[in-house]
Amino acid sequence: MFLDLGPARRNRDRPALTAALVAGGRAIYSSLPPPYNVAPDPWALALIPTLFGLPARAVGMVPKLAPQIHEALGSLLAGWAQHIALRTAAIDDIVREAVGTGADQVVILGAGLDSRALRLSELRGMPVYEIDRPASLRYKADRLCELGVQVGGSTPVPMVLGIDSLAPALVAAGFRPGERSLWLVEGLSVYLTRDVIGTLLQEVSDLCVSGSIVALTYVRRDDPCPRWFRFLSRGVAFAVREPFRSLLDAGELRGFVQGAGFDLRSDEGRGDWVARYWPGQTGGVVLERVCVLERLGPRTAP
Repeated sequence: MFLDLGPARRNRDRPALTAALVAGGRAIYSSLPPPYNVAPDPWALALIPTLFGLPARAVGMVPKLAPQIHEALGSLLAGWAQHIALRTAAIDDIVREAVGTGADQVVILGAGLDSRALRLSELRGMPVYEIDRPASLRYKADRLCELGVQVGGSTPVPMVLGIDSLAPALVAAGFRPGERSLWLVEGLSVYLTRDVIGTLLQEVSDLCVSGSIVALTYVRRDDPCPRWFRFLSRGVAFAVREPFRSLLDAGELRGFVQGAGFDLRSDEGRGDWVARYWPGQTGGVVLERVCVLERLGPRTAP
């Protein structure tokens, strides 16, 4: 289900509701001053529909209340907005490290309203392939065009994950399987069946040379999370026709990773991110984790 953006846009392409909500969360924390805006995203507010930008605009009007707003955001919806800010910062750092150690191209699966190709200096001039549903990609392209923004190395690759094959579309778009790559799979796996997760990781692996990196978010079945929040989030996801399909335990994750030829380098969650970005803060709920995978041999770059 896509957003109803009002009469002026009703006949235009629309972003997925979940993509707009995530970008709205980034916009809220981007409107706060340091040390809270751990992953500033100046494009989030410009890309989302006006309604979803109202909380961020309100927050930006009262910077002196930032500590109180931050504390309140830690309680509302189990700290969902805080989670989005922390997850974004953690993956930004993964991008910087991967590019700094030799990744030559980036693929973003389920790109939504991601703006890393615009806001991260490390990606300037680097090929970035953004994969998502055609309607979402067209909406984003239209918004950037309206803003007069040109994204140098970013290439949209329209396809439906779980139905279309990765390799033909990516290679046709210019992806080079013989070079090291970085793959971002953010906020996606929970909406995929286990079969699709396994197939997708294998497809990614087949396109990776040794040393390529994958940043994969997932929801772990045994992580503590209020039952009311899981019930509410499942209900909302089902209502917008993007139901949760896979909560994984540690063993299942390892099975997918090793079966596709990857090594699990790290697996982090809220506690790790809070210690890194907001030291001294305690509490909060683990909503999602980010694991970093590295492609092992035998494929090597020429």
